[in-house]
Amino acid sequence: MKLTWLGCAAYKIDMEDGNVLWTDPFFSMTKRCEYHTDEDSFADAQEILISHGHFDHLISVPEYNSQREIRVHCTETPHDTLLRHGVPEERLHCCEVGDSFCIGKTCVSLHQGRHNVLDLKIALQAAARAILSPFEFFKLVAAHKKFPENGETVVFNIEHDGRRLLSLGSPGIPDDDVDAALLYADLLILPYNGTSNPAEMALRIVEYYQPQAVVLSHHDNAFPPLTGAVDTQAFVRAMAVKYPEIPVTVPNFAQEMSLEHLTSFEQAARRQTLVRSA
Repeated sequence: MKLTWLGCAAYKIDMEDGNVLWTDPFFSMTKRCEYHTDEDSFADAQEILISHGHFDHLISVPEYNSQREIRVHCTETPHDTLLRHGVPEERLHCCEVGDSFCIGKTCVSLHQGRHNVLDLKIALQAAARAILSPFEFFKLVAAHKKFPENGETVVFNIEHDGRRLLSLGSPGIPDDDVDAALLYADLLILPYNGTSNPAEMALRIVEYYQPQAVVLSHHDNAFPPLTGAVDTQAFVRAMAVKYPEIPVTVPNFAQEMSLEHLTSFEQAARRQTLVRSA
């Protein structure tokens, strides 16, 4: 299994049988963003997993659909949003928490997730940036209204050839105890944003799901000037202290990574060496 991070929450996941899954593909809304993506970045996307209906997870799918054959797996709210934006019903697979389906030899199941809530500090920072950049702010507000989440954030549990990864689209933790089926995954794709203390939030998620390894997503500066860089090293350092046995990867944009590398003890050792020398 190989993974490639393509900005925001978008991942390309290549399976050994030749099937490819894509999570939350998103075309950049401005060339000033940290990493620029467009439809060519997702040229091979056919099987698409949508974690929830917000615009930075869904807005690019209708545009992409007009160019190529796709199949989108999502819950009711993003399903209805895509229908309104012209995606044909036959290209949509509407599913809900508790459902499972297979793509080749890969089995995917949907579990309850939760969207994070912006804290006061983040909200005030966004308000300050909005005053300085009102056009960009209202552009994002308009997109947000057209692409609701409606409490339907899900976690995808992806199993292939005896290995398992969890893909989160947002760093919230459900109110209920963790589903036992989600514990101890080989790899957790963890969104790292949306709060003034993302390291603390991410540590809670690691404690909740107890994965064998972690790779980050959604940590890029995707909407400048309304957003800023996210400090991932605070989390890397905290993990080295609290969970030294769990490898953590901050991915490079568009770099292919093997699951074996992401979950290796050598990766954990390199992480600790880098933290000690920082």
